[in-house]
Amino acid sequence: MAGIALLAGLALAAVLVAVPLPTLFGEAFSGKESALRPALWVGLGLFLMLFVLNLTERIREGHLEVASNNLWGAAGNLMAAVFVSVGVWWIPQVWFLVVAVHGAMVLSKLCNTVALWRKHPLMIPSVKSFRFATARHLFSDGIAFSTCCLVTGIVEYNFCGWLVGRDGGPAAIALYGVFITLTVMQLGFVVMLSTPTWPAVAEALARNDRAWAVQAAKRLYRYGTGFAICSALGLLVLGPLLLPLWLGREFSHMSRVLLGCYGLYFIAHVWRHLNHAMMIGTGQVGKLVRIQLVESACVAVSGAVALHFGGIEALLGTMGVIILAMTGTVLPKRVASVLSNR
Repeated sequence: MAGIALLAGLALAAVLVAVPLPTLFGEAFSGKESALRPALWVGLGLFLMLFVLNLTERIREGHLEVASNNLWGAAGNLMAAVFVSVGVWWIPQVWFLVVAVHGAMVLSKLCNTVALWRKHPLMIPSVKSFRFATARHLFSDGIAFSTCCLVTGIVEYNFCGWLVGRDGGPAAIALYGVFITLTVMQLGFVVMLSTPTWPAVAEALARNDRAWAVQAAKRLYRYGTGFAICSALGLLVLGPLLLPLWLGREFSHMSRVLLGCYGLYFIAHVWRHLNHAMMIGTGQVGKLVRIQLVESACVAVSGAVALHFGGIEALLGTMGVIILAMTGTVLPKRVASVLSNR
């Protein structure tokens, strides 16, 4: 993973050096290179560190120690809140805000890594223990697993965010970034339930305890979907009042149409995540990858068209409809077929 991070870092660094920023992000960002370029270089370094340090959380999950990930993640969020407060008042620069948010995450993951190695010394990387055959197997399985877990974020957060910035400029990408932040923050509550559930379901199926697996899946679907619906309704009713208090008067123009479209997307996003967890728990990663790639391609193309003709509202609504129509419909049937042993 460190080797992959190095290659990715060199490729991205070459792009930052060779390609002008307005070409990457649109003409609306012309004249802002002095603020953007330092933040991009800082962000690249943080991204590469997160790329490697995320392995710690996967190892914790393998040891069924998700509670440790949640603890260190909460500590990182608190540190980020403190750092951002400092930055807003004393260092109001883009690069420092990037460091404040993501640097706190890196620091918390480093602490989590040290704590992991102290508790499980065998997890400390060793060159002598490296085996190419094992690495090849892990790499192929890891690509499949990562594809189904990460491709949605790459398309819906990064690619669509890039399209929003090119189409509407800095103000539009700031607004879209608010919705991405809301999604990540709220999804964390669902992940705390789904992450320990899918390995438990896999173990139950391996022990032929199908009844327990079915009940666990039903509970996960019920809690996760209920949370998503309550969140969307709460945002639709109270969002125009609360969001300006949280984000400032500049965001007081958010309409209920916009919030409703986001609510639809968030419900669809959570529903898909729950089905992802159960597809993994029922041993259907290969099928999940193929289905997810098709859906993400449809989201990218349809979302670009919707954004061009209808703005962010149309983009969010289109993504929600496509997710519910594709993985939101196909994946539950695949999960049910395995749990019912059909």
